[in-house]
Amino acid sequence: MNIDKKSWIKIIGMFLLFSAILIIDAVYVKNREGGQLISAYSGFYLYYAMQDLTLYLVYFIGICILANELYAIDCFKMHKNKFDHMIIQRKGYVSAQRMMIMKNTCISGAVFLLAHIVLLSFIHCFLQPLYAEGMLVSENMCLLASDVTLNLMLYLVLSTAGMILFSDLILMLRFVIKNIYVYAVTGIIIGLALYLIPPFAANALGIGKQVLMIPFIANILLPGLETYLVGQVDPLVMYGLAFLFYLIVLVIGGKFVMNRGHQYGW
Repeated sequence: MNIDKKSWIKIIGMFLLFSAILIIDAVYVKNREGGQLISAYSGFYLYYAMQDLTLYLVYFIGICILANELYAIDCFKMHKNKFDHMIIQRKGYVSAQRMMIMKNTCISGAVFLLAHIVLLSFIHCFLQPLYAEGMLVSENMCLLASDVTLNLMLYLVLSTAGMILFSDLILMLRFVIKNIYVYAVTGIIIGLALYLIPPFAANALGIGKQVLMIPFIANILLPGLETYLVGQVDPLVMYGLAFLFYLIVLVIGGKFVMNRGHQYGW
C-alpha cells in the first residue's frame, strides 16, 4: 500500500489536529465537571464523560470531520478530476476500488486508535490517573464489561471498527455526491442525521423502539455510552446489530454505486 509524501504529511497533520482536539476537549470537560467530582473517580470517568454526546458535541464532530478529511476527500478529488483512471487502467476497476477502501480502512483506523491512546496517556499523566488506589468506579467505566481494563479494550476495539465502517460509508458516497463543497461536510451531515433521526423516529412512532434504534450511529461510534436512548438492550448486542446493518449497507450500496460508476463512467 503505497502512500506518497504529501499524503503522509496530511495524515500526520490530521492525527495531530484530532489528538489536540481530544486533549483540549478533555481539559475543558474536567474544568466544567468540577475538580472535586473528577478527582473522586479514575481518569476513565473523564475519558468516557467527554464522549457523552448529550453534553459535549466536540468529540463527535471531530470524528465526522476525520472520516471525511483523512483520505476520502482525496479519493473524491481523484474521482472528479479523472486522476483515478490511471490507477484503474493499471490495476483494473475492482482492484483499484478495493485498494482505496483498504487505504481508507487502515488510515482511518490507525489515526483514530492512536489518537485515543494519546488522549488516554495525556489524561493519565496530566489530568487524572487511570489507575489509583481508593478511586471510585462509576457506571460509565463498566459499560461493556465489569472490569475497567477489559471495558477499555472492548471500547477501543469496537469504536475503532465503528469508525472504520463509518469512514468507508463516507468514502462510498463519492460516487453519488457531485459537489466537492457538499462532500467536504458529508461526514458531519450524515453523522448528525444518523444520530438524531433514529431516536426521533422511535419516540414519534412509539413502536419497535429497539428496531428503529439499530441505525443509531452512536451504537458503533460510542458503544455503550448512549444506552439510555436505546432502551434495555445489551450494548454489545446493539453494537453487533448496528455494525451488521451498516456493513450490509456498505457492501450492497458500495457494489451498486461502483457498478453504476463503472458502467456510466462516474
